[in-house]
Amino acid sequence: MPPRFRRRLMSIYAFARLVDDIGDEAPGDRNACWTRSNATSTGSTPATSRPTSCGRT
Repeated sequence: MPPRFRRRLMSIYAFARLVDDIGDEAPGDRNACWTRSNATSTGSTPATSRPTSCGRT
C-alpha cells in the first residue's frame, strides 16, 4: 500500500481504536442496550425483556 494511503488508513484506525476504548470504559450494559435498540428498529421483541438504560444514569 502506498505510504500516503497507509497514513490515512492509520488515522482512521487510530480514531476507531479511541472510540472503542471510550466505549469499553463507559458504564452500563452495552450488550443489553444494543439488543433493545436492535429489537426496536426491527420490530421484534428481545429474548430477555428487562429494563436497561442506553444513556447516562
